[in-house]
Amino acid sequence: MTDPLFGTYFSRKYIQGELLEIDDQLTLQALTLRGGWIQWKNHRLAQIHFYNSKDPPKRIHETEDAPPRLILREDSHQNTNVPATPGFPSPGDLEFKIWLQNKIEEVSRGRVSPRFLSGQDRKEEREKAMEKWDELAIDPDKGIRFFLDKELYDNQKIAEIRHLHLMQKILGRVEPFEGAEVMDPNFPFPQGTKRNYGLIDRICRELVRSMISKSRTTEPSYEDVYYRQKDVEIFDYAKTKGIEIEPSRVTLHIQENTIFHRGHRGGSTFNKEKWVKEIKDRGMNQTEYREKIKLDITIHELVEQKIPPRDEWMYSIIWLPAMTFGKALAEKLSEIILEAWKDVKKIANVEANPAIGDKAKLFDPQLGLTVDELKDLTSLTLPRIWDSTQLEFVDNLGTNRHPKNKQGGFGSRKAITPTNKTPEEASKHNAKKHAGNIIAALQ
Repeated sequence: MTDPLFGTYFSRKYIQGELLEIDDQLTLQALTLRGGWIQWKNHRLAQIHFYNSKDPPKRIHETEDAPPRLILREDSHQNTNVPATPGFPSPGDLEFKIWLQNKIEEVSRGRVSPRFLSGQDRKEEREKAMEKWDELAIDPDKGIRFFLDKELYDNQKIAEIRHLHLMQKILGRVEPFEGAEVMDPNFPFPQGTKRNYGLIDRICRELVRSMISKSRTTEPSYEDVYYRQKDVEIFDYAKTKGIEIEPSRVTLHIQENTIFHRGHRGGSTFNKEKWVKEIKDRGMNQTEYREKIKLDITIHELVEQKIPPRDEWMYSIIWLPAMTFGKALAEKLSEIILEAWKDVKKIANVEANPAIGDKAKLFDPQLGLTVDELKDLTSLTLPRIWDSTQLEFVDNLGTNRHPKNKQGGFGSRKAITPTNKTPEEASKHNAKKHAGNIIAALQ
């Protein structure tokens, strides 16, 4: 049974047109002591044991066991998994609002599932839609990911592909996603529910989303629908509508076709020998050709009389404008890939985050990246490169190994002109190029 508190929240908490006031003390705590509202929210949710104390924090309980709509905004709830705590939530239920906004932003970036509020009866239709989205995008046997793995993502000769797999591995060590332990079996992942998507899965989900959002649906003409059906079904249906073509009408139609005539213009007449030769050249005998003409006349009559086909014969035509789809996909994938690239640079830049250190164990003797992966990481993070002696990233431009104007970034610089693009410009260029490679693979 749905908790009675669920359905009355807005009527109890909101007055139309009235602004929500935020306590100055809370603003001070969030912006100065915690480094922002997200960090403040994480701290508050860890205090009541809704989150664990790790960085990044994770939910301790499943949605159905500790519904956020109840725990984070009702001070008198009776949930025993996360008991009500004095002083929580804060005035205006800021913890819930910031948590919700944070989740919405993560969904828009493809980082988490839109099912983060699931847990009640209302979820079923949305759950089915989200499951279908995942099925189309990342189903291991029939999703777009299954196809693109064979056509694109299994090709380790392409720099962009190697970089995507490497970034996915690094990001997965910090924010585990479903299946990360299979791709990176030696890394000690924490136990618990993984609601994130891997980088390549995010790309595939965005591909499906863009295809659906940019697609157009039209109905075929009645004529096209009729020609897709079996001849006998058309004749039977037409008969129920009072349309039945006599053999004499078929004969007249054939004899009036000038293709089968001999003689001069204005005085030509039907020539049976020419008719027989013409239809033989088309691979038909006389009976087959007469049936074809009967079908053509029947369908013409149905269309002329504006008689609609049977409902079960109807279908939709879904088409995708290549220009708008390609542009939208390229822009969105460049956002996803550039964000991942920047996150990887931060994770790999160990000396800049001494409190966190090498959290992803990229340079660990046992769990670290392979030699080839370290080379790819170097090309990703140029012009800053990893110095194994100093155990830090250093600037090393102008050497033979890293000549000027050959800085790194996502993907290869071989085909990029001009060659003085910054790493970010080159990364965006290659991210958009990757979108084009996906479209080419799908054609």
